[in-house]
Amino acid sequence: MYRRRILFHRGYSLTQIKTSAVYKCYAEDLQCERQQLDREVNRWKVRLSLMDEDKRPKTLLDALNAF
Repeated sequence: MYRRRILFHRGYSLTQIKTSAVYKCYAEDLQCERQQLDREVNRWKVRLSLMDEDKRPKTLLDALNAF
């Protein structure tokens, strides 16, 4: 749960370097190409940027339930 929370809160400001680190750490679990992860991170950044800051989900689970 702690990792999930950190990744989600920092996900909004993930840089390419951080995304690379996440991919290296979780590549086996992700089972996707790096470009797919980049597209997914960008998609979430856009979705979160469209929400009012006070209404943004606090955890990854909250985000998944919201969408």
